Amino acid sequence: QQPGLSVKMSNLHAALLYSHLMKEKEILKRRKEVYDFYCMSLEKKLTLPARQGYNTDNYHVFFIILESESKREEVRKHLKDRNIHGHTHYVPLHLSSMGKKLGYKYGDLKNTEKFSECMLRLPLYNTMTIEEARYVTECLKECL
Repeated sequence: QQPGLSVKMSNLHAALLYSHLMKEKEILKRRKEVYDFYCMSLEKKLTLPARQGYNTDNYHVFFIILESESKREEVRKHLKDRNIHGHTHYVPLHLSSMGKKLGYKYGDLKNTEKFSECMLRLPLYNTMTIEEARYVTECLKECL
């Protein structure tokens, strides 16, 4: 923190968070349904997130792993042309400005870099329906 910096949540954001906390179980149930639908629909077609039996999930993200960055971009464009927004997943921390300050460079963590270039997040949000997820998977299968 810096002097004079106010980092507390606004009343509007607090009210929104509170309303979501009151519906937490319902929201998680709906997100899990979509997540499970994605898994069932895509398990034989793609590399999917690993699920461990010993932990719990909040179903905040669903990603697929494609064979290359160029394939990811091809799939992303195909989805975008059908009004589906796929997100790249993340930038590896060692390639961030702090990572570079610490002396890291591209090539230092090859697996991390490969996965970051090949991962694509599919839509997953609180009000998403199975019908919407079905549309996503049908469009995705068109370009695999």
